[in-house]
Amino acid sequence: MVTRPKPGPDGGWMVEIGKGPAAFGRGGFADAAAAAAWAEMAAQCVKPSTIRLGPRRLLGTMAEALRRWAIDQGTLPEAEGGTHLAPVTRLAELMADPACALPLAALQPEDLALLRARRRAALGSEAAMLLEQAALAAAIDALRDLYLPDLPNPFLRTAPDGLTLMEEADCARLLLLLQQHETGLARAVALLLTTGAAPARLFSATLPECLSKAGDGLCLGGLLRPWPAGLARPQEPLGAPLLGALDAAALAQELENLSHRLGLASLTTETLWLTGLTVALRDGCHLDEAMALAGLHQACLSDGPW
Repeated sequence: MVTRPKPGPDGGWMVEIGKGPAAFGRGGFADAAAAAAWAEMAAQCVKPSTIRLGPRRLLGTMAEALRRWAIDQGTLPEAEGGTHLAPVTRLAELMADPACALPLAALQPEDLALLRARRRAALGSEAAMLLEQAALAAAIDALRDLYLPDLPNPFLRTAPDGLTLMEEADCARLLLLLQQHETGLARAVALLLTTGAAPARLFSATLPECLSKAGDGLCLGGLLRPWPAGLARPQEPLGAPLLGALDAAALAQELENLSHRLGLASLTTETLWLTGLTVALRDGCHLDEAMALAGLHQACLSDGPW
């Protein structure tokens, strides 16, 4: 059921679709015609976003995907570095955001950009916001694999804020190109894409303190992550920076050059990091562990959901 567009509290127009817990809508339209056009589009997205479980029908949304993913994650005991705070509780505020109620097929890059702006302001942390986004992207992939295989992940499209999730094929192209490239850049890109570690943590790491004793892994945030396949192992002397002379500004410039060379939109440090965090979570990394990789600590929990 689609309600007729009506004036919203912010001076724009709004529309609502459905009733009860499955209802969703959007406000902020410039006029009634824009609201009606969006409502027509969103209504058509309900069917391809519907999950069929026997006689039951559930609307596939980011909230539903995240709820299922968080329950599957469970929690870690304190003895293993956990918080005893179940991910489903920690992510409750994110699941309550209006964008998380939209059918997955109706989600637009603009919705994700606005969601990120709201969450960045609420959390007061870029790292916490990106980790939430990675959890959303991983949760959507898990839901798609089980119930909606024909539905693309909306994170794969570039949003107005310039953030996107990289396709596996594009990651492979980028890593292959960098195998013969300058050591610091190759390491930065490979480690961001495969470990989920915060850029600041990689820039500040030195050798060999961050290497495992066997030399085949990387110790970050108290966690051991595999050394990326195909990336040459470090040979630098004791105390040398993990990324050599590369700094944040140089990495940003190199990524811009690579973006033009490969024809990849929005190849930024944040895009690489979001992709790396998503891959880590998709591959079984627990949210508590991802927090450590992202430079977020349990002490942050007393100040909010993180």
